[in-house]
Amino acid sequence: MTHFVGFSRAAAERALPYLRGIYERPQGDPRGGAMHVDGAYAWFRRAHPEILTLAASEPLALQRPSRTDIHDLRWWDQTPLLRPLAGALRRFKSRRT
Repeated sequence: MTHFVGFSRAAAERALPYLRGIYERPQGDPRGGAMHVDGAYAWFRRAHPEILTLAASEPLALQRPSRTDIHDLRWWDQTPLLRPLAGALRRFKSRRT
């Protein structure tokens, strides 16, 4: 299951400095230190209960298959001869969904 987050302009203007602060503080800081963005969103919501949060029960978007940019690559994405094949298979899968 995938998820995504959308912000109004007003909420984004408040979230950006807050999230930047979390990113810049050391991990374990009691004010909220460096952590995965999902955790940082939860901290932001707790710190700003006046900002409305909505959730949808039906899918609002689809995520296309792609190589990750948030953690270590799989072995086939690290292997020069297999990387293009993996990309082609992702494109094929994307067209079928």
